[in-house]
Amino acid sequence: MDKTRRSSSSSPASPSAAASPAPARRAASMPVPASPAPAAGSPPLPAPGTASDEPLRPVTTRDIAEAAGVAQSTVSRALNNNPLISDAERRRIQDVAQKLGYRPNPFVSAFTSQVRSYRRSPKGATIAFLDCTPAGQKFFGDAYSEGAAGRAQSLGYRSETFRLRDVGSVERFNKILFARNTHGLLVLPVAEDIDLRALRLENLAAATVDYTLRRPELSRACTNYFEGMRLALRKLLEHGYRRPVFCGRRDDVTRVSPHWLAAYTGWRELLPPEERMPTYIDAEFNKNRFEQWIAMARPDAIITNSEHFFIWAGECGFTPPRVAYTSLSTKQRFPCTYEIDQNPRQVGAAAIDLIIGQIHRNERGLPAQPKTVLVNCAWKAHQAAVPPAPAAIPAAPKPRRSRRTST
Repeated sequence: MDKTRRSSSSSPASPSAAASPAPARRAASMPVPASPAPAAGSPPLPAPGTASDEPLRPVTTRDIAEAAGVAQSTVSRALNNNPLISDAERRRIQDVAQKLGYRPNPFVSAFTSQVRSYRRSPKGATIAFLDCTPAGQKFFGDAYSEGAAGRAQSLGYRSETFRLRDVGSVERFNKILFARNTHGLLVLPVAEDIDLRALRLENLAAATVDYTLRRPELSRACTNYFEGMRLALRKLLEHGYRRPVFCGRRDDVTRVSPHWLAAYTGWRELLPPEERMPTYIDAEFNKNRFEQWIAMARPDAIITNSEHFFIWAGECGFTPPRVAYTSLSTKQRFPCTYEIDQNPRQVGAAAIDLIIGQIHRNERGLPAQPKTVLVNCAWKAHQAAVPPAPAAIPAAPKPRRSRRTST
């Protein structure tokens, strides 16, 4: 045995060492100094389980249970928004947790979510898709539905589509969802301004896609229409076009096109006054008015969501490749120079993420503050770009006084 070691162990402790507290076992070689007492008049140091930016130790559900005077299992249910706990008791326990500075462990939360998903087998967990398309009208939500169904299946859920016209009424649909113990509801795009406030959502996690559903106000996943217009303008300028115009129908403007119109108008207002192009918003599909407008505007690129404007522009001599036909969606049957892919499958998948997130957090019913998730668009080119020469654009006719459709 080393003599130095033996002598040090057998030497008597100094008075100062005897008075100091014993060091921690895991840090025997480095004594930990005692915490200084707070100065007179200063606030006391926070104790374990009190709110602070850096608590001395993590607050546990047991601490919350002791402070709230309830069982630990009750605390867990309250923090997870379990409907078995009354609203008043749930808020009281959550307030206690907030005052104590409780912070959930993100790794434990992720693990718990995985366990919940595993327990919900595809046979037992269903998300209902509601199609409200009236009889005789075409359904435009196929891509949304496909993307949503694929995402739900990949996360362990199955989907089932219900057509409201076949079910008969919203009240009967409510009974079907209750009888089948459905966990979530996805409202697909509605073809008209339909009111679905009769839906019983208190036991459902719900969301919708696009901006078409106005009532009730649900969280939604949407195409980023504003960024889609900005993308179209940026790409057209890169390809040499300098006179792009936006054409739209008034009913589209009131539902979707405000985002397109806002992006186009914002871009246009930054141009010199002599370079600003007029937009064309039509409420009646008046071909004569469009012919007068396009002869005055003389665009080299037309951006629209309606193929009628491409057809009319071609009849007036404004044809590709010198005039770029740019569609704001990939649904047009008319051949276009460029298209904006709205990524509807990704939008449907994002709506499912909203619903499953609510399920994991035990959130049901109408949200106090609905969320909107935006999915960006993609650019598609179908024809070689030919930057237009000024002489290639049809010459403007003699000035006319009819400019009522210009904005």
